[in-house]
Amino acid sequence: MTDAELATQSISSTWLFGELIKRYEEPLGRYIARLGVRNFEDRQDILQDVFIKVYRALNSYDVTRAFSSWIYRIAHNVTMSFFSKKSSRPEGHVKDLEDEDLFSIADSVSLMEELEREGDDRVVANAVNKLDSKYRSVIILHYFEHQSYEEISDILHLPPGTVATNLSRAKKKLAEIIPSL
Repeated sequence: MTDAELATQSISSTWLFGELIKRYEEPLGRYIARLGVRNFEDRQDILQDVFIKVYRALNSYDVTRAFSSWIYRIAHNVTMSFFSKKSSRPEGHVKDLEDEDLFSIADSVSLMEELEREGDDRVVANAVNKLDSKYRSVIILHYFEHQSYEEISDILHLPPGTVATNLSRAKKKLAEIIPSL
């Protein structure tokens, strides 16, 4: 079954909602961690809130749109609310970066020589963490969650042109930050 079919049928058959949880628990947990929630218990609390909100809002899900964008938007909003309640900045970028993620960003911002030095995963992680949240979000969604501009637009409620602009600015800021690390 597709995500949209599961979501629609979960309204009347609640046990099917467990399938959606199985599909999205791990990727959403990684996304929440990448947004800066280091504490495992906090991530679990946020995930629980996300799935409760998703379940309560299943009737409002528009099946003509991607379910993944819809659930990521909810996860993003719940995570940002968590930071607002906590009145603090994200705790840092925690993901163990994979080589393909590192070099995908590096290729985009022409920083291969910077990433060849030892500790390149920490350099990129520190640089991404230093970005403003609007830039950090588009970098994480595009390069680590492999979301398209249109999906990012849906998740963040931004026009696709703004997504492209923010991604371009984020790459420029990374190019400025990385040499100083």
